[in-house]
Amino acid sequence: MTICELVENINNNAGEIEQITDSAQASIALIKISGTTVYKQQEDGSLVYNQEEMDKLGSQLQALVEQGIMPIIIHGGGNLIDYYSKAAGLEVVKVGGSRYTDRQTLEGAVLPAISDINEKIVQMLIDYGLHPASTYRIFGAEQVKRKDLGYVGTIKSVNSALLTNMLYFGQVPVIACIGYNEAGQAYNINADKCAAALAEALQPGYVFMITSTGGIKDKDGRIIETATPQQLDELIAAGTITDGMQMKAEQSKKMIAAGLEKIYILDTDSIAGAASGNGARSYTIVRA
Repeated sequence: MTICELVENINNNAGEIEQITDSAQASIALIKISGTTVYKQQEDGSLVYNQEEMDKLGSQLQALVEQGIMPIIIHGGGNLIDYYSKAAGLEVVKVGGSRYTDRQTLEGAVLPAISDINEKIVQMLIDYGLHPASTYRIFGAEQVKRKDLGYVGTIKSVNSALLTNMLYFGQVPVIACIGYNEAGQAYNINADKCAAALAEALQPGYVFMITSTGGIKDKDGRIIETATPQQLDELIAAGTITDGMQMKAEQSKKMIAAGLEKIYILDTDSIAGAASGNGARSYTIVRA
């Protein structure tokens, strides 16, 4: 079933939505990328556009489309947000793995950095002959209960209908990790958490969490090919999984609990091969 047929059937046969969604899962790939995919840090601390990594991403997305798979991109902006913060004289503060986001940080660093990265991804997709659709209005959100985090949000809803319409028109959604409340207040949200919320709402056939390490590694630095949620808990408890990878592991567990069959944690080069099953196996699959 093509995405055009999917949307037409959804509009005409509301009672069959659950069945149609199941049949569409195999043709949708959710891809979470980080700011480091778009910008890399130089020895002097400055950031430059990561042409090599973005070319890899463009080629992999082309290959997905050739396989009949429709990509959806969700992105963060960590390293560029840090850069914008420092340039504006704002202190970078992390609280329990989340970025403290006061109004100055939100308006002077988070929103400009996210916009910058979103624009770069959109331009790359155009350069590779794809049809991007930038969007900032996918997540309904409210402020987290911890007031010491500032304008950090928790996701309350996902506008999956908008994404379905974008796919219907042959577009590649490029989603910023920003949520808004009913009054229009913006909130900063971790991109891995955004990916998990999207995965739960859309139930895509593929979820690719991109990382420069190529996957989850054991204490000896070898990539773990397959891990269950229980094994992830054990690796976290042992201190083998830490920092940003811990967030990916935690959100992968949530996605498995929400009904997804497997989550890929891998580098950019491995996306199309993982989707087709023909690539060299050098990444992590999280499965129940």
